[in-house]
Amino acid sequence: MLNTIDKLKSLIDEDLRRRKSIQSSLNKIQSLIKKNDYISAHKISKGKLRSIIAENYPNSTTLLDEIDVKIYDQIRKFKINFDQKLISSCEESGLTPISGDSRKGYKIKGIIEVTIDFEKGKSTVGTHSKRNKVNSVKQQDIIREINRENKRLFERKWVAEDFLKELHEAYLVVSKGHLGKEVPLRDVQTRLWLKSQNDSFWKSFDKDRLNNYPTDEFSVDLSKLLSSKLQILNDIQYMLSEGAGGITVHDNSGNFRSFKFITFRKRGNV
Repeated sequence: MLNTIDKLKSLIDEDLRRRKSIQSSLNKIQSLIKKNDYISAHKISKGKLRSIIAENYPNSTTLLDEIDVKIYDQIRKFKINFDQKLISSCEESGLTPISGDSRKGYKIKGIIEVTIDFEKGKSTVGTHSKRNKVNSVKQQDIIREINRENKRLFERKWVAEDFLKELHEAYLVVSKGHLGKEVPLRDVQTRLWLKSQNDSFWKSFDKDRLNNYPTDEFSVDLSKLLSSKLQILNDIQYMLSEGAGGITVHDNSGNFRSFKFITFRKRGNV
């Protein structure tokens, strides 16, 4: 008899835990709706909660269906306004030019790419070098990550004369001192990256002391150099040659060209 009582108590405890779990999920949905976070609310309502209710409280599924319909209607309205709000926020923050939409993805300043997954409530912000995951589709969270990328790419200390000088020095190493020789831009970028390392890295080879110089930052630096119109330094001029598989360089309008080789020669020499 005592064993039977224990079994009954166990069943009741299990039911209480189940009810408590459902109550907690419904409270979360309610809280998210109050914050207008309908996408997160929808993720909970269509997840484990639905299967628990369907299995144990089938008469209550129609109520959950009613909640889902109203949530999805709000999500539909959110999606309709999403593009306009995100583009306006980017424009207000000076993150232009911006093109695209939430369905196909956005491109900002030609190089920063944004993808939106409403169903999963996630987005990505990054470039061809690196993509950062954002566990949200809220405009403020996406804009925050875009600003981080924009700062990394475009707000580094940069002086046209200094960059051209460093470019020339790296070119001479790659070309073994031969002016007029066409060399791959990627080899020059690698040399610039090696030169940027501090003595502390070379002594320890500790990856935490490694200075990064990814291709997207090099691309932006080349774009700035082209925009500066500076082409000659100490009677030495450079020339970029286009080619497939090169470094993609974007201009201020978002257009791009792929440069594969670089040449330095004395001014006037062909």
